[in-house]
Formats: sequence, C-alpha cells, structure tokens
Amino acid sequence: MESSSSSSPNVWNVLKGNTVGGLLLSSFSVPTDVVRNYWYFNPELKDRRNRISTLDVARHIYGTRGARCFFTGFHLTVFNVVAGQTIFLISYDTLKWEMSAPMASILSRMATLLSMQPLESLRTFRQANLSHNTKTFFADVKGFAAFRTCYKGLVPTIIRDVPFSALHWPLNDLIYRLILGFRQKTDDNITKYEKLSLSFVTGAMSSTIATIISQPFDIVKTNIQATTDRTVKMTVRSELSRFFGQYGMRGFLIGLTPRLMKVVPGCAIISGCYRYFN
Repeated sequence: MESSSSSSPNVWNVLKGNTVGGLLLSSFSVPTDVVRNYWYFNPELKDRRNRISTLDVARHIYGTRGARCFFTGFHLTVFNVVAGQTIFLISYDTLKWEMSAPMASILSRMATLLSMQPLESLRTFRQANLSHNTKTFFADVKGFAAFRTCYKGLVPTIIRDVPFSALHWPLNDLIYRLILGFRQKTDDNITKYEKLSLSFVTGAMSSTIATIISQPFDIVKTNIQATTDRTVKMTVRSELSRFFGQYGMRGFLIGLTPRLMKVVPGCAIISGCYRYFN
C-alpha cells in the first residue's frame, strides 16, 4: 500500500485489482455470508442459536433450502466488493498523505458506506431470510420511508466499520513496512510475487485483529437490517443489551468463525491484488 511518492493512485489499476480480487473473494465469501447472516437472525434458529456450530447451520440450510441458497446475493456481493473497495482504496491512498492513516481510513470508509449502503442492506436482507424477492424488502414503504429502509442499519455498520477500518489498513501498511525494513528492502526493489505474498500475509494479520474487535457490532448490524417488523424500534444499544441478556458474552462469538472465514481471506486477497496491480 505504501508507495515511494505521494502521487494519486491509478484508477484503472485499482479497478483491475479489485475486479480480480472481488471475483475471487465472492466465490467463497458468499456461502459464509449466508451462513453467518442466517445464524445471526433467522427465526428458525431462535431457540438454539448459541448452542450450534457453523457446520450445524450449514447443514440446516442445505437440508431445508438446498445448495443453491448458499449463493444468495452473489451478484450483489461482486458489485459491492468491486465498487466499494475501489471507492475506499482510491480515497484512502489519496487522503493518507494529508492526515494520519487511521483518520484517512475512517473517512474513506464513511464515503464508501454512504455510497454502497442501499445494496449492502438488500444483500443482508436476502441472505438472512434466504429470499430473492426484492419487493419484500420494500414492503409497505414509499417515498422517504423507502429511502430510510435502504439505509437501515447504517449506524451500526458505521460503528462496526469505523474501528475495523481504523485498525485494518493502517496496521496492514505498518506491518508491511516493518517486514520490508527487517528484510532491508523497499517497495521498489521487490518482485511482484514477493509483493503479492507479503501483502496477503499482512492483510490476513491486520484483518484478524480488526474482525474480532468489531464482532458484536456485526451481529447488531445484521439483526437491524434483516428484521421485517417495522413496528419495533431497534438501536445499537438496545440490540447489544438484548443479545447479551439472551445469550450472554458467548453470544457475541456467534457467527465469528464464518465471519473470519470470509473477512480474513477476503482482506488478504484484496490487499494482495491491490499492491500487485499497483
């Protein structure tokens, strides 16, 4: 991620890297997303949510809905990854020369969320309910209410993604520079293969830390976005309290494994592709 000068990133190279990375990422991340979102929210698992494993949830989905459901929301995921990561990385790589890396990462993530949140909300709804019906997502809402539905869950998403973003890319850059320094090399005198493999490792390390810290807010985000009950007012605080009261501290580990399975390889792939193509 760190370059030898403060020049603006090449948009075409960023887009190429994110397209390759997005297709690779979506191919394995969508099934884990379906399992994670279904596990967090779906009423069919209400009475045993904290007593089952990732494999149990996957078996339940396969047995009741079939294998095809594991790829619910695939096309939305590909578009979200490519467009969202392009917005984020161009913004971050430009802003980090003007301010601290964590602040640049936070502001870039905010811009990305505001742009991509409607499609993210629709994707989460489809995966948590295993539904392909877009009309259900907008049921009984018109005008400004429909706009609010598109941005439902934005606040918990911001609360989850701000600490994640403040940690992930700045840590990624820091670890990358430290390893290069330890090897007495620079970004300009290593091969593309070395850059790819090193970026893969640093992306995995930084994203693991960020994922564990932000896990409770990912659970809250999914529950707020996936509910179809318009009469219940759900806030970050109320959902954290409800989840803790119902499942205890162990509840905040629900879905962590499939989330790590998605986020860590995904961040490693995006990190590797970004530096490889740049």
